[in-house]
Amino acid sequence: MTAVAASLALSACGAKASADSASSGVKKLSGAQRSIIESEIPLPELQENPQPQGKATVSVCQDVDFKAGCNASVYAESANGTFDNEISSIRNTNNFSITFYDNVGFSGDSITLKPGEERKSLNPEGAEQGINDRISSWQPQVESHSGEKSLLTVCTDNDLGGQCEEVPIFEGGAKLNDNISSLQNTSEFDVMFYADKDCRGPGVMIPARTYVRTLDPEGVNSGLNDRISSWQPVLSS
Repeated sequence: MTAVAASLALSACGAKASADSASSGVKKLSGAQRSIIESEIPLPELQENPQPQGKATVSVCQDVDFKAGCNASVYAESANGTFDNEISSIRNTNNFSITFYDNVGFSGDSITLKPGEERKSLNPEGAEQGINDRISSWQPQVESHSGEKSLLTVCTDNDLGGQCEEVPIFEGGAKLNDNISSLQNTSEFDVMFYADKDCRGPGVMIPARTYVRTLDPEGVNSGLNDRISSWQPVLSS
């Protein structure tokens, strides 16, 4: 675990924005066995009621001064319904930066809020003028060893084998739902993997920059082999 991780209230790790992260989207890859680039650790203990329960959120509000329809997931490749092109104030209470874009798929004009930052109005006189009622997507800004925006590897077989996916650190409903047997965390965050969707149920915390060869080693059953359905970073209180 990194020194940054130890300094946060719930063992959350800090994050740094990559030089080009504000303009790049999450790169998702599919295919066969992946390279092991992190240190292997024993399977962590299953937590029956890990905290938090439920997805991390960010305040994206329809009106200035944080009024009307505010809470949303911290990761949205495409805002829809209530929030698409309707956001006039934003607040980031998380321990990582979040970039907001005027197009879907993390593209177009953008504004980045650091941890604890807020904008009471997205259309004041100044640099942010023009993005009011235009935000259509947003994502956390973090970096990995590979420099990509896909920071986790999840695989159907042991040893990062079988079908593998490179995925973002926030996932409310996993593509390999109930079919993950090994994983690698190349991010700067400790990540909690949950048995149920929307980051609920029992979980296993995988420290930053580590690799778990199998979720079902001989003689030890974590309870999450072929059961993982969602994940997110372990957040500070």
